[in-house]
Amino acid sequence: MSKYWIDVPSKTHTTTDDVIRVANQIIEGLDQNCKTVDVYNSYILVCGIAKRTDLAFAAYNEMLKTFIILDIRTYKSLIFACANKSDLDQAFNTIDSSINSIFFSLKSKVWVKTMIHLGIGALIAKWLIFSLATVVQDINTLAVTGIGLSAFLSMRYAMHTIFKDTTNSEIDDHDFDISSDLKLGKMRPREIRKHMYIYLMSFLLRNEKFNEALVVLHQMANNEIPLDIISFNKIIVNLCRARNSSVALETVIKFQEHGFRPTKQTFQPIIHSFIFMNHGCDEGMRESLYNLMNDNNVSFPNLNVL
Repeated sequence: MSKYWIDVPSKTHTTTDDVIRVANQIIEGLDQNCKTVDVYNSYILVCGIAKRTDLAFAAYNEMLKTFIILDIRTYKSLIFACANKSDLDQAFNTIDSSINSIFFSLKSKVWVKTMIHLGIGALIAKWLIFSLATVVQDINTLAVTGIGLSAFLSMRYAMHTIFKDTTNSEIDDHDFDISSDLKLGKMRPREIRKHMYIYLMSFLLRNEKFNEALVVLHQMANNEIPLDIISFNKIIVNLCRARNSSVALETVIKFQEHGFRPTKQTFQPIIHSFIFMNHGCDEGMRESLYNLMNDNNVSFPNLNVL
Protein backbone atom coordinates (compact mmCIF):
# COMPACT_ATOMS: atom_id res chain seq x y z
CA MET A 1 0.00 0.00 0.00
CA SER A 2 2.97 2.32 0.39
CA LYS A 3 2.95 3.24 -3.30
CA TYR A 4 -0.48 4.83 -2.89
CA TRP A 5 0.66 7.24 -0.17
CA ILE A 6 0.92 10.83 -1.37
CA ASP A 7 2.12 14.03 0.21
CA VAL A 8 -1.06 16.08 0.74
CA PRO A 9 -0.46 19.78 1.56
CA SER A 10 -1.17 20.45 5.22
CA LYS A 11 -1.68 24.18 4.74
CA THR A 12 -5.12 25.64 5.38
CA HIS A 13 -5.00 27.49 2.05
CA THR A 14 -3.63 25.57 -0.90
CA THR A 15 -2.70 26.97 -4.29
CA THR A 16 -3.86 25.70 -7.65
CA ASP A 17 -0.42 24.18 -8.19
CA ASP A 18 -0.77 22.23 -4.92
CA VAL A 19 -4.11 20.79 -6.04
CA ILE A 20 -2.79 19.84 -9.47
CA ARG A 21 0.30 18.23 -7.94
CA VAL A 22 -1.84 16.05 -5.65
CA ALA A 23 -4.19 15.16 -8.53
CA ASN A 24 -1.22 14.14 -10.69
CA GLN A 25 0.21 12.00 -7.90
CA ILE A 26 -3.13 10.23 -7.46
CA ILE A 27 -3.65 9.51 -11.17
CA GLU A 28 -0.04 8.43 -11.70
CA GLY A 29 -0.04 6.19 -8.62
CA LEU A 30 -3.04 4.15 -9.74
CA ASP A 31 -2.67 0.88 -11.60
CA GLN A 32 -4.00 1.05 -15.15
CA ASN A 33 -6.88 -1.32 -14.38
CA CYS A 34 -8.01 1.07 -11.63
CA LYS A 35 -8.18 4.05 -13.99
CA THR A 36 -11.86 3.89 -14.88
CA VAL A 37 -13.79 6.45 -16.89
CA ASP A 38 -15.08 7.97 -13.63
CA VAL A 39 -11.53 8.41 -12.31
CA TYR A 40 -10.45 10.13 -15.53
CA ASN A 41 -13.57 12.30 -15.57
CA SER A 42 -12.87 13.52 -12.03
CA TYR A 43 -9.25 14.26 -12.92
CA ILE A 44 -10.28 16.18 -16.06
CA LEU A 45 -12.76 18.20 -14.01
CA VAL A 46 -10.04 19.16 -11.50
CA CYS A 47 -7.79 20.21 -14.39
CA GLY A 48 -10.64 22.21 -15.85
CA ILE A 49 -11.20 24.11 -12.61
CA ALA A 50 -7.47 24.88 -12.55
CA LYS A 51 -7.63 26.00 -16.21
CA ARG A 52 -5.06 23.34 -17.15
CA THR A 53 -6.51 22.28 -20.48
CA ASP A 54 -3.15 20.77 -21.44
CA LEU A 55 -3.43 18.20 -18.64
CA ALA A 56 -7.15 17.65 -19.29
CA PHE A 57 -6.57 16.77 -22.95
CA ALA A 58 -3.49 14.71 -22.09
CA ALA A 59 -5.78 12.57 -19.89
CA TYR A 60 -8.33 12.44 -22.73
CA ASN A 61 -5.68 11.21 -25.19
CA GLU A 62 -4.54 8.60 -22.66
CA MET A 63 -8.13 7.35 -22.43
CA LEU A 64 -8.23 6.94 -26.21
CA LYS A 65 -4.92 5.07 -26.25
CA THR A 66 -5.99 2.66 -23.51
CA PHE A 67 -9.40 2.05 -25.17
CA ILE A 68 -11.44 3.37 -22.26
CA ILE A 69 -15.00 4.06 -23.39
CA LEU A 70 -15.71 7.77 -23.04
CA ASP A 71 -19.08 8.99 -21.80
CA ILE A 72 -21.01 12.25 -21.85
CA ARG A 73 -19.33 13.43 -18.61
CA THR A 74 -15.91 13.10 -20.25
CA TYR A 75 -16.82 15.49 -23.03
CA LYS A 76 -18.69 17.88 -20.76
CA SER A 77 -15.68 18.05 -18.44
CA LEU A 78 -13.46 18.87 -21.42
CA ILE A 79 -15.89 21.54 -22.63
CA PHE A 80 -16.01 22.94 -19.08
CA ALA A 81 -12.19 23.14 -19.06
CA CYS A 82 -12.15 24.97 -22.40
CA ALA A 83 -14.91 27.36 -21.35
CA ASN A 84 -13.23 28.12 -18.04
CA LYS A 85 -10.13 29.16 -19.99
CA SER A 86 -12.22 30.92 -22.69
CA ASP A 87 -10.69 28.64 -25.34
CA LEU A 88 -13.73 28.47 -27.63
CA ASP A 89 -11.90 26.99 -30.63
CA GLN A 90 -10.91 23.98 -28.55
CA ALA A 91 -14.41 23.78 -27.12
CA PHE A 92 -15.97 23.72 -30.61
CA ASN A 93 -13.52 21.04 -31.73
CA THR A 94 -14.41 18.96 -28.68
CA ILE A 95 -18.11 19.27 -29.44
CA ASP A 96 -17.49 18.18 -33.05
CA SER A 97 -15.52 15.12 -31.95
CA SER A 98 -18.04 14.17 -29.27
CA ILE A 99 -21.19 13.85 -31.38
CA ASN A 100 -20.70 10.45 -33.01
CA SER A 101 -19.06 9.00 -29.90
CA ILE A 102 -21.98 9.99 -27.67
CA PHE A 103 -24.61 8.97 -30.23
CA PHE A 104 -23.27 5.45 -30.88
CA SER A 105 -22.46 4.92 -27.20
CA LEU A 106 -26.04 5.71 -26.24
CA LYS A 107 -27.48 3.56 -29.02
CA SER A 108 -25.33 0.61 -27.92
CA LYS A 109 -26.64 0.98 -24.38
CA VAL A 110 -30.23 1.01 -25.68
CA TRP A 111 -29.80 -2.25 -27.58
CA VAL A 112 -28.00 -3.96 -24.72
CA LYS A 113 -30.86 -2.95 -22.41
CA THR A 114 -33.37 -4.18 -24.99
CA MET A 115 -31.75 -7.62 -25.14
CA ILE A 116 -31.64 -7.82 -21.34
CA HIS A 117 -35.36 -7.01 -21.15
CA LEU A 118 -36.15 -9.59 -23.83
CA GLY A 119 -34.23 -12.17 -21.81
CA ILE A 120 -36.07 -11.26 -18.61
CA GLY A 121 -39.42 -11.63 -20.36
CA ALA A 122 -38.45 -15.02 -21.78
CA LEU A 123 -37.21 -16.21 -18.36
CA ILE A 124 -40.45 -15.21 -16.65
CA ALA A 125 -42.44 -17.00 -19.37
CA LYS A 126 -40.30 -20.12 -18.89
CA TRP A 127 -41.10 -20.34 -15.18
CA LEU A 128 -44.79 -19.68 -15.83
CA ILE A 129 -44.84 -22.57 -18.29
CA PHE A 130 -43.21 -24.86 -15.71
CA SER A 131 -45.98 -23.87 -13.32
CA LEU A 132 -48.69 -24.48 -15.95
CA ALA A 133 -47.25 -27.92 -16.71
CA THR A 134 -48.72 -29.20 -13.47
CA VAL A 135 -52.20 -28.08 -14.59
CA VAL A 136 -52.26 -28.39 -18.40
CA GLN A 137 -51.63 -31.95 -19.53
CA ASP A 138 -51.85 -31.41 -23.31
CA ILE A 139 -48.31 -30.85 -24.58
CA ASN A 140 -49.48 -29.02 -27.74
CA THR A 141 -51.58 -26.56 -25.75
CA LEU A 142 -48.68 -26.05 -23.39
CA ALA A 143 -46.25 -25.37 -26.25
CA VAL A 144 -48.56 -22.81 -27.89
CA THR A 145 -49.15 -21.12 -24.54
CA GLY A 146 -45.42 -21.02 -23.87
CA ILE A 147 -44.62 -19.42 -27.23
CA GLY A 148 -47.37 -16.85 -26.75
CA LEU A 149 -46.32 -15.96 -23.22
CA SER A 150 -42.66 -15.69 -24.19
CA ALA A 151 -43.44 -13.37 -27.09
CA PHE A 152 -45.83 -11.22 -25.07
CA LEU A 153 -43.67 -10.83 -21.95
CA SER A 154 -40.43 -10.32 -23.88
CA MET A 155 -41.94 -7.54 -25.98
CA ARG A 156 -43.74 -6.08 -22.97
CA TYR A 157 -40.45 -5.67 -21.08
CA ALA A 158 -38.55 -4.42 -24.14
CA MET A 159 -41.25 -2.08 -25.48
CA HIS A 160 -40.22 0.98 -23.50
CA THR A 161 -36.57 0.60 -24.40
CA ILE A 162 -37.25 0.08 -28.11
CA PHE A 163 -39.72 2.89 -28.68
CA LYS A 164 -38.37 5.58 -26.38
CA ASP A 165 -35.97 6.73 -29.13
CA THR A 166 -38.64 7.29 -31.80
CA THR A 167 -40.15 10.38 -30.20
CA ASN A 168 -40.72 13.44 -32.33
CA SER A 169 -37.77 15.86 -32.25
CA GLU A 170 -40.12 18.83 -32.14
CA ILE A 171 -41.66 17.53 -28.90
CA ASP A 172 -38.17 16.93 -27.51
CA ASP A 173 -37.25 20.56 -28.20
CA HIS A 174 -40.16 21.74 -26.07
CA ASP A 175 -39.06 19.47 -23.25
CA PHE A 176 -35.37 20.42 -23.44
CA ASP A 177 -33.49 20.65 -20.16
CA ILE A 178 -29.97 22.08 -20.35
CA SER A 179 -29.00 20.68 -16.95
CA SER A 180 -29.93 17.05 -17.63
CA ASP A 181 -28.40 14.28 -19.75
CA LEU A 182 -31.39 11.97 -19.31
CA LYS A 183 -32.91 12.87 -22.69
CA LEU A 184 -29.74 12.33 -24.70
CA GLY A 185 -30.82 8.78 -25.48
CA LYS A 186 -33.75 10.20 -27.48
CA MET A 187 -31.62 12.63 -29.47
CA ARG A 188 -30.17 12.42 -32.94
CA PRO A 189 -26.62 13.72 -33.67
CA ARG A 190 -27.92 17.17 -34.62
CA GLU A 191 -29.84 17.46 -31.33
CA ILE A 192 -26.84 16.22 -29.33
CA ARG A 193 -24.73 18.96 -30.94
CA LYS A 194 -27.34 21.52 -29.91
CA HIS A 195 -27.38 20.15 -26.36
CA MET A 196 -23.60 20.52 -26.09
CA TYR A 197 -23.59 24.04 -27.53
CA ILE A 198 -26.24 25.14 -25.03
CA TYR A 199 -24.30 23.52 -22.18
CA LEU A 200 -21.25 25.55 -23.22
CA MET A 201 -23.28 28.75 -23.56
CA SER A 202 -24.99 28.36 -20.17
CA PHE A 203 -21.65 27.88 -18.40
CA LEU A 204 -20.20 30.99 -20.06
CA LEU A 205 -23.23 33.06 -19.06
CA ARG A 206 -23.09 31.86 -15.44
CA ASN A 207 -19.57 33.24 -15.36
CA GLU A 208 -20.65 36.50 -17.04
CA LYS A 209 -18.65 35.79 -20.19
CA PHE A 210 -21.21 37.47 -22.44
CA ASN A 211 -18.99 38.03 -25.47
CA GLU A 212 -17.93 34.38 -25.52
CA ALA A 213 -21.58 33.28 -25.18
CA LEU A 214 -22.48 35.44 -28.17
CA VAL A 215 -19.72 33.76 -30.17
CA VAL A 216 -21.40 30.42 -29.35
CA LEU A 217 -24.75 31.89 -30.45
CA HIS A 218 -23.31 32.78 -33.88
CA GLN A 219 -21.48 29.44 -34.10
CA MET A 220 -24.82 27.67 -33.65
CA ALA A 221 -26.35 29.77 -36.43
CA ASN A 222 -23.38 29.03 -38.71
CA ASN A 223 -23.93 25.31 -38.12
CA GLU A 224 -27.64 25.71 -38.95
CA ILE A 225 -28.63 24.89 -35.37
CA PRO A 226 -30.02 28.28 -34.28
CA LEU A 227 -30.86 28.80 -30.63
CA ASP A 228 -34.63 28.55 -30.21
CA ILE A 229 -36.61 30.72 -27.81
CA ILE A 230 -37.63 27.78 -25.61
CA SER A 231 -34.02 26.75 -24.95
CA PHE A 232 -33.08 30.40 -24.38
CA ASN A 233 -35.87 30.76 -21.82
CA LYS A 234 -34.57 27.65 -20.03
CA ILE A 235 -31.14 29.30 -19.80
CA ILE A 236 -32.73 32.39 -18.24
CA VAL A 237 -34.64 30.22 -15.75
CA ASN A 238 -31.45 28.42 -14.72
CA LEU A 239 -29.63 31.72 -14.22
CA CYS A 240 -32.44 33.02 -12.00
CA ARG A 241 -32.51 29.79 -9.98
CA ALA A 242 -28.78 30.23 -9.40
CA ARG A 243 -29.50 33.71 -7.99
CA ASN A 244 -27.99 35.36 -11.07
CA SER A 245 -31.01 37.48 -11.97
CA SER A 246 -28.86 40.49 -12.89
CA VAL A 247 -26.83 38.25 -15.21
CA ALA A 248 -30.08 36.92 -16.70
CA LEU A 249 -31.24 40.48 -17.41
CA GLU A 250 -27.90 41.40 -18.96
CA THR A 251 -28.08 38.24 -21.08
CA VAL A 252 -31.47 39.27 -22.48
CA ILE A 253 -30.10 42.74 -23.29
CA LYS A 254 -26.95 41.41 -24.99
CA PHE A 255 -28.80 38.78 -27.01
CA GLN A 256 -31.44 41.28 -28.19
CA GLU A 257 -28.64 43.47 -29.50
CA HIS A 258 -27.70 40.51 -31.70
CA GLY A 259 -31.21 40.01 -33.05
CA PHE A 260 -32.60 37.54 -30.50
CA ARG A 261 -36.06 38.76 -29.44
CA PRO A 262 -37.29 37.83 -25.94
CA THR A 263 -40.90 36.89 -25.13
CA LYS A 264 -43.11 37.31 -22.08
CA GLN A 265 -41.93 33.89 -20.85
CA THR A 266 -38.35 35.17 -21.01
CA PHE A 267 -39.12 37.94 -18.50
CA GLN A 268 -41.23 35.87 -16.09
CA PRO A 269 -38.36 34.26 -14.09
CA ILE A 270 -36.54 37.61 -13.88
CA ILE A 271 -39.63 39.40 -12.54
CA HIS A 272 -40.27 36.53 -10.12
CA SER A 273 -36.69 36.71 -8.83
CA PHE A 274 -36.79 40.45 -8.26
CA ILE A 275 -40.24 40.54 -6.62
CA PHE A 276 -40.55 37.26 -4.71
CA MET A 277 -36.99 35.98 -4.26
CA ASN A 278 -35.49 39.31 -3.11
CA HIS A 279 -32.52 38.98 -5.48
CA GLY A 280 -32.22 42.75 -5.56
CA CYS A 281 -33.09 45.24 -8.27
CA ASP A 282 -31.38 48.66 -8.24
CA GLU A 283 -32.54 51.71 -10.15
CA GLY A 284 -30.36 51.01 -13.18
CA MET A 285 -31.59 47.42 -13.48
CA ARG A 286 -35.20 48.52 -13.01
CA GLU A 287 -34.88 51.07 -15.82
CA SER A 288 -33.22 48.55 -18.12
CA LEU A 289 -35.96 46.04 -17.41
CA TYR A 290 -38.76 48.56 -18.11
CA ASN A 291 -37.14 49.70 -21.35
CA LEU A 292 -36.52 46.16 -22.52
CA MET A 293 -40.11 45.13 -21.85
CA ASN A 294 -41.48 48.23 -23.57
CA ASP A 295 -39.35 47.48 -26.64
CA ASN A 296 -40.95 44.03 -26.83
CA ASN A 297 -44.52 45.07 -25.89
CA VAL A 298 -44.46 43.00 -22.70
CA SER A 299 -46.18 44.00 -19.46
CA PHE A 300 -46.95 42.46 -16.07
CA PRO A 301 -49.75 43.73 -13.77
CA ASN A 302 -47.68 43.57 -10.56
CA LEU A 303 -44.50 45.11 -11.96
CA ASN A 304 -45.11 48.35 -10.04
CA VAL A 305 -44.05 46.46 -6.91
CA LEU A 306 -40.43 46.83 -8.05
